[in-house]
Amino acid sequence: MRVLLRMIVISGLVMFVCASSVYAQRAESGRQVFASRCAACHGTEGGGGELGPSIVARIPLRSDAELEAVVREGLP
Repeated sequence: MRVLLRMIVISGLVMFVCASSVYAQRAESGRQVFASRCAACHGTEGGGGELGPSIVARIPLRSDAELEAVVREGLP
C-alpha cells in the first residue's frame, strides 16, 4: 500500500513539473509576440506609451482566445 501511494505521489509530481514547463514555454513565446507586435505602442509592460494607451486593466477582462485574436488581428 505504501509503495502504491508513493508511486501516485511521484507520478503527480512528475505531471506537475511537465505541465509547468509547458506553460513557461507558452508564456515566453507570448512575451516575444507582445514585444514584437505591441510593446512599441503600449510599452514593454503594457502600461501605455507614446502611441498607445495602457492595456493593463483591460487584459483580465478578455479570455485567452480573445487576447490571441487581438494580438493577431488588432482592434478595429
